[in-house]
Amino acid sequence: MKKIGLVLLIVMLLCPKIVDAQRGCCSHHGGVVGCSSSGKQICADGTLSPSCTCTPPTIYGCTDYKANNYNANANKDDGSCTYTIYGCMNKEATNYNSNANTSDGSCVFQKESIEEVAIPFETTYTTNKDLATEGKEGTKEITYQIQYNEQNEEINREIISEKITVEPVNQVIWQEEKKSEDESKEESPIFALFYIGIFIFNVIISKKKKEKKCIINKICSSKFKYLWLVIYFFLIIPAFIDFILLVIPKKS
Repeated sequence: MKKIGLVLLIVMLLCPKIVDAQRGCCSHHGGVVGCSSSGKQICADGTLSPSCTCTPPTIYGCTDYKANNYNANANKDDGSCTYTIYGCMNKEATNYNSNANTSDGSCVFQKESIEEVAIPFETTYTTNKDLATEGKEGTKEITYQIQYNEQNEEINREIISEKITVEPVNQVIWQEEKKSEDESKEESPIFALFYIGIFIFNVIISKKKKEKKCIINKICSSKFKYLWLVIYFFLIIPAFIDFILLVIPKKS
């Protein structure tokens, strides 16, 4: 026994660091129950060892501080980090993003719409009166593909198909009707010549008969006769009044 005690004494003298290292551990505080995040031993009485260290436990979590679920206590990344991904989250939209977790209001929807549109008729001319017809508008159905946003506002439309439902009936005008309109335009210079003739006739006859009741004589006796003659010439009613007064015989 003396030899064993002597050996232990020699070992203790040769290894003072081992002895000193154990002096501050949890042997006098109920033993070690765990490790702190700083790597210190946690004693049974709740105190931390001032000198003894241990390997801290592994804490899994998100270690990226830019992530939405960053864990400041985690020391081992478990791949659970999540980030904000903006996009359309409505599955009925044409631009649905399955990876998005935050809506940005960019959803675009699509629908078809059928609209009825009038087809105008054309006008032609014929010399055969029996072929003259009235024109009637036709109709056609246009199918559109319409795109609209989340506010139900139209942002684009394209024509998919067109279908004529009622054929238009062209208007056919008898050629003689058109000629009569042209002839009436050609007759207008003749009417102007006739009016000039009445004016000249009124001037000549009124001077010979000296009919004072005629408007033309009253104009000719005025100081501003040339001005009144111009006005008289362009007013058809006074000319015809004088014509009637000069032509119709007086009652005896």
